[in-house]
Amino acid sequence: MKKCRFTVSVLILAVTLAVLAGCGTVSKKTGAMVTADQFKTAMEGIDYSVSSYGSDHYYDEVLRARTGNSYNCVFYYEAVNSLQAESTYTNAVASYQTSKDNGTLVGTVEESTSDKFSKCIISGEISGKASYIALIRNEYVYISVTADGTAEEQAAEVNKVIAKLGF
Repeated sequence: MKKCRFTVSVLILAVTLAVLAGCGTVSKKTGAMVTADQFKTAMEGIDYSVSSYGSDHYYDEVLRARTGNSYNCVFYYEAVNSLQAESTYTNAVASYQTSKDNGTLVGTVEESTSDKFSKCIISGEISGKASYIALIRNEYVYISVTADGTAEEQAAEVNKVIAKLGF
């Protein structure tokens, strides 16, 4: 079952990276709600270890935070422009909605927006495995949060992370 969750996480990452390849720069960066340094501090404060994946043409910073050997994983992408972050978020949400429509995801895809950020919570079973995932987008930042365990444990862990990040 953990292999299935890992496969789903890798698939999400692959879709995200594929989306990135098609977007270009459109505006100058002016700031982000959660900076890379703030993300590192927040994650380390709840016992996550943070690794850097560097930067490329589409992202100034890519970070991954994990707890031990579990599948509790948070990806932080600080895009070079707001269009890139928006595109990544929109395509990830659409991917989960497609999974729901074709029956791979049995559950909900609930999106909410405020004047500061957009958030999507995916809750249910993906390929028969309990899943609770949060996708967040603010201006130049896209964050995905996944957790391991029972449905209740996953929801508690994901909600703890997004609260710690201020969402």
